[in-house]
Amino acid sequence: MLTVGQFAAGFDAYQLQCVAGFSGFGRELTAFSIVDSPEILAWLRGGEFVVDSGYVLKHNPRLLHAFIPSLKHKGCAAYGMKLHRYYGAVPEELIEQGNRHDFPVFALPYETRFCDFAYAIHKYLFEFQMEKDKKAMLLYQSMLDSLCRYKIPDRLLYELSIVIDNPVLLTDRDFALMAIEGTEGVDAVLRDFFSLVPEEPVWGAERVRSLLQAHEKQKFQLHRLPLVKGKRNLNCVLVAIMRTEDDLNFLVIPEVKQPLESWQYQLLQNVVSLFDLSLRGEETQKSRRNPQDFVSSVLLSSDSPETILRQCKLNGFDYQSKRVCLNIKFESYLQLSMSWRNTIHNILQQMTSQLENRFRFRVYNLVHKNYRILYLFFPREIPIQEAENQSCAAASEIHEVLKRNNVLCRIGVSLCSTGLPGIAEAFLQTVEAIDLGTRFFPAESPYRYSKLQVYHWLSSAMSRQELEGLYDNTVRPLRDCGAFGANYIEILETYIANRYNVSKTASDMHVHRNTMNHYLEKIRTLLPLDMEVPENMMRVQMGLYAMRVLDLEKDTASGSGSIGL
Repeated sequence: MLTVGQFAAGFDAYQLQCVAGFSGFGRELTAFSIVDSPEILAWLRGGEFVVDSGYVLKHNPRLLHAFIPSLKHKGCAAYGMKLHRYYGAVPEELIEQGNRHDFPVFALPYETRFCDFAYAIHKYLFEFQMEKDKKAMLLYQSMLDSLCRYKIPDRLLYELSIVIDNPVLLTDRDFALMAIEGTEGVDAVLRDFFSLVPEEPVWGAERVRSLLQAHEKQKFQLHRLPLVKGKRNLNCVLVAIMRTEDDLNFLVIPEVKQPLESWQYQLLQNVVSLFDLSLRGEETQKSRRNPQDFVSSVLLSSDSPETILRQCKLNGFDYQSKRVCLNIKFESYLQLSMSWRNTIHNILQQMTSQLENRFRFRVYNLVHKNYRILYLFFPREIPIQEAENQSCAAASEIHEVLKRNNVLCRIGVSLCSTGLPGIAEAFLQTVEAIDLGTRFFPAESPYRYSKLQVYHWLSSAMSRQELEGLYDNTVRPLRDCGAFGANYIEILETYIANRYNVSKTASDMHVHRNTMNHYLEKIRTLLPLDMEVPENMMRVQMGLYAMRVLDLEKDTASGSGSIGL
């Protein structure tokens, strides 16, 4: 079955940009159609990728009002509009409909030829109707062409998963997971039989040891392995990629969807050499990679200002402007999937375009491991606090859209900065914010470094004994004493957050103002410090932070996890 997500990830004639309906990437794609008349809906049969130059919709605006729901009702797979002929951008009405109905909507570049869409879709469908031996030969040729063009194992893995209609795992010689494709809809089943943590073994030590011993004795290229868990069984096929005497990789193919056929075994034997070449090519590319690239030279090292300046100029990074760093850390193992990465790329591309238009910033993108790093550049006249607030608002929207599309991530937001040293510092602040936020406030995201900076200072600069002393001499009496259900710690934190406004605090706590005055008077008598002295209130706030650090250590030691607000 060809899905919209697979087609979008694999189609390389033009750059396809999905602008809405990302959750519909699993829709089955079986045909192609062009909007060539206002009666197009009457001629659709289902499964079509419907494309449009915008002419019919431009001259029949009434069609816009329910166009996407109508396409979904007809069973269509996706819709794409060719831009800059009749529309400069996909109409907001269609984007809103696509998101509401989980129906993929694409923006197509002006140079798009619709015949290329028809050819790609029908070529895929035709290949799977061929005789099995011819099919294996043709698909091998297709993967060889892909190797020549892309030279990376990820692309081969993606195409192989489509061809055999099963997930494919690529591991190293110790069965540590390197990449995975084709997990859509079966990831829950896979987790029952495999550990799918990147760079960690997919099976336990005993099974890995027995498989390596079996390979050492038999030197197998293909091996069928039955897996059992409780009353459930799953067969998988191991394909050994012997590169040199010391270099060994495996393809692991769980037969989750259907057992492999004879022609697919033949194809697997043929593609071993292609994966060998792609892995060698990737290693060569890494060995030749310039160690002074932007990420390694600017974000991850303490190179000289001259080196950083040179990298900024080479990579078009505006080091003089006011900026805030947003760091998106993806948590799902699906980040290894090519189709998943394509979906993420489309979501972020659409989101950053919208946010740039709404706010007054420009976005600079970087990628490092499982981080997607966005530097937001602001005009000089924007105040620092406003820049940080806008950045946090943008991060919240990105997080919400990713969450809505089942993409697990955490986002850190740095302080606003300028100049060369602040580039790496801002990135490190986001990493620290994600780490601290995950530990202290796991239910919240994005995490602002400005809010978590004090926790960073306390955790790194004070011993446990010093933290306990600070806590004991400030807010501990409030926790030890509570009357009639009053939480004095919560009341004090709310009072401080509201800048000592009694009425606002009473409203937030849902009590009468007189009751709040009574609570605050009780807090004054319990605290060992005079609340009227500004320096004492600073110590009280530090005591609250110390309390949370100690609580986290205690909860972690007892195995109960992180604390929340």
